[in-house]
Amino acid sequence: SLHDALPIYGDPTQTMDSVIQVAAGDRLLLRLSNVGIDRFYTLTIPGLTMQIVGTGAKLMRGVDGKNIYQETASVNFGGGETHDVLVDIPETAASGTTYFLHTTELHQMGNKTQLDGGMITEIAVN
Repeated sequence: SLHDALPIYGDPTQTMDSVIQVAAGDRLLLRLSNVGIDRFYTLTIPGLTMQIVGTGAKLMRGVDGKNIYQETASVNFGGGETHDVLVDIPETAASGTTYFLHTTELHQMGNKTQLDGGMITEIAVN
């Protein structure tokens, strides 16, 4: 688990567990928030797709009331923006499978003595 990850300095970089426990076939609803003011981020879950169903805490519906959801492999958003996404865990996902929701800006995945910390969490199939 990320909670147990140790950098070369020997101290944990994340002291609070952020694992999302799911079962095969589950559907997750996640609110992704960029609480920064000046940076754009891209979040992805390799091996899974996301369906953006809301933005700014509003459902994505057209003027006729029909859903205008977007299926995507990644979500881009700027400071102060939020997106609500559905993530379907495959029925065939084996117990012990782990997916990682993370920022694609891998150069910002450092912690400890560096300025930026990375955004990453585990989605663990039990």
